[in-house]
Amino acid sequence: GAPPPPPPPPMATDAAESSVGTGGCASVSYEPERAGPLFHASQIQVPPMLESVVKEFTKAAIREQPAADELYEWALRFFEAKAAQGKSKA
Repeated sequence: GAPPPPPPPPMATDAAESSVGTGGCASVSYEPERAGPLFHASQIQVPPMLESVVKEFTKAAIREQPAADELYEWALRFFEAKAAQGKSKA
């Protein structure tokens, strides 16, 4: 088989350095603005809320089956409705 991939690059240890390029999210280990390959999924930390948002979006898309050529418009309406619901709860 193929040789194993090289180990991931070392993560920044300086708190100021680790938040560079992450929009202030120092806890995010993968910094898309920095050059470098991604070796393993464990290098990415998904914010907990993002997982539930993606899951809810995916379930709605499967349930409603939007046409492929209308997917972006459907997604826009989906997220606009969710944003409106969030504002009404505030």
